[in-house]
Amino acid sequence: MRLKRLWNGSTSGYESHSEADMALTSMLAFWTGGDPAQVDRLFRESGLYREKRDEQHFSDGSTYGERTIEKAIRGTDEFYSPGNTEGRSEGATSTEATDESSETTEPSPQVDNRLVALEADVERLEARVSDLEAENENLREALATQREANEELAERIEALEDEVESENRSRWSFFSRS
Repeated sequence: MRLKRLWNGSTSGYESHSEADMALTSMLAFWTGGDPAQVDRLFRESGLYREKRDEQHFSDGSTYGERTIEKAIRGTDEFYSPGNTEGRSEGATSTEATDESSETTEPSPQVDNRLVALEADVERLEARVSDLEAENENLREALATQREANEELAERIEALEDEVESENRSRWSFFSRS
């Protein structure tokens, strides 16, 4: 079960720790009804928690954890609602139902589909970044070539100007002797 593996700190199946962070945070957003404080509290209890979560990574002062929670909540289309669970005992509180469900049930297919879509978006964006980096390198090379051509042209112009100036001096010298 993916939630349990992530909760225990396993990042297997994810290309980076940050991707695993986002996956767990998205699942917690679903299960907490999108409550950022509860998502943060729960994540801090998980095996994925690391100090990086509290470091400011953005110019507006946001931390890595705050921004991850914001993205996860924005990316969650549906949230768990305790009133809609089948088989829930009458006396169970919403926290108990959430805890029971998170241990025994996978996130809904909509959450899985959203995660798959997000992973596809990440792959597409990484491919686009790679294409843009290649294009950037080609443009740098073209710019370097153009700069060399401009330098050669500037040297030729300077040589011609020197030649014209020398020829003009010769003419003035000729006319001043006459």
